[in-house]
Amino acid sequence: HLPPVMILGGDVNAVSVARSLAAWRIPVFAVNKPGAVVGGSRFARQIPCRITGAREEEWVDFLAGSASDPWRGAVLLAASDAALQVLALQRDFLAAKFRLDASYPRAQLCMLNKLCTYNAAVAAGVATPRFWSCSSLSQVQDFREQLVFPLIIKPQLSHLFVAKFGEKFLVVNNYDQLTASLQLIDGEELEVFLVELLPGGDSC
Repeated sequence: HLPPVMILGGDVNAVSVARSLAAWRIPVFAVNKPGAVVGGSRFARQIPCRITGAREEEWVDFLAGSASDPWRGAVLLAASDAALQVLALQRDFLAAKFRLDASYPRAQLCMLNKLCTYNAAVAAGVATPRFWSCSSLSQVQDFREQLVFPLIIKPQLSHLFVAKFGEKFLVVNNYDQLTASLQLIDGEELEVFLVELLPGGDSC
């Protein structure tokens, strides 16, 4: 008898996971925001809970609280960045209640943090577009002459940026656009960095 599986977050990818598991007659439950695509799938049952999508504390509150007790012993699978971060950061207490996948949390967290991913690529000798770490607008002024446009303003954690702006990144074509965008982002307490925009497809 195989244990049930709880799929945390995700969009159409969560439906694919649910379909694959259901083929093995594994009960699948979705923990997701209201109206999520997986909630309408015949392969999964959505668990009623207060989840808006990107706020990790909502996932933790549900999983740690009594509302998730009926699924104690279930396998937890992450299908979104927010869910991956929760499983990586809260692994010890979650492992006492649920079954977790075999993973390397340190690598997962570096993969989620795009600046960490770029730095890891450089350390491994992998070619990347030019990029600049910037924690403040004044810091950008220090390397203004190095910048090339157009630039991508890229969040370190994409899911938090999407929750605020509805986009995974911003493109700026000149320094004035850059400073205006950074001033807007600065008020949201989001960590970003700058990446050279390479035109063309993936071959470029």
